[in-house]
Amino acid sequence: MIKLLAPHMDVNAKNFNKKTALEIFQGHSSCNQDIVKILRAFFYIEDKSVREVILVVSTLMVTATYQAALSPPEGYWQDSSSNALTNSTEIAHGKPHQAGKMILSGRQLYRFTLLNSTTFLISMCIILAAIVPLFPDTYMVGLSMFLLATTYFFSLTTGFQNSDDGAANLIEGFFMVAMYVFFILSYWIWQKRALVQQEINATRRRIGDF
Repeated sequence: MIKLLAPHMDVNAKNFNKKTALEIFQGHSSCNQDIVKILRAFFYIEDKSVREVILVVSTLMVTATYQAALSPPEGYWQDSSSNALTNSTEIAHGKPHQAGKMILSGRQLYRFTLLNSTTFLISMCIILAAIVPLFPDTYMVGLSMFLLATTYFFSLTTGFQNSDDGAANLIEGFFMVAMYVFFILSYWIWQKRALVQQEINATRRRIGDF
């Protein structure tokens, strides 16, 4: 059919915007399709069983790291103290403390925060990458993950001692921004994917009209 129609087609015909069919295609389809190809090369996995394993493991890692943020190593102080010195029968940490704050402090706190938040961030990003192609059906899942990430960072930072607030909050601030940037990027990717799908569907309808 295309071979029969081709000799009778005017390839130089222009629309109301003074653009030929080739110019319209290059201006609207190429860029978005290139984005989709790049994303598929990095994120798409053909084997369904592999995708399911990755998703299950990522979910378990999010659960474990979230629980670690709620129950950090050494736990929380049960009382408040303004004394720099403690008795020999008490646990000596050398600094005043406040009830409800983490016992863990200094470099150990920074290492824990860095490693736990890195694992949480990577796992959340993997899950987001899996649900983005299914938008808008998975919209509520994405919203729940956004709220979970907010709760995670808020719970972790509120447990820091005042003396550790500076560096620890800086670490958490970095991961929080990175997490929210990935959420925004995921939404942008979904919009691009939806736009490409609309163009494909529109092309199919135009071909079907012949």
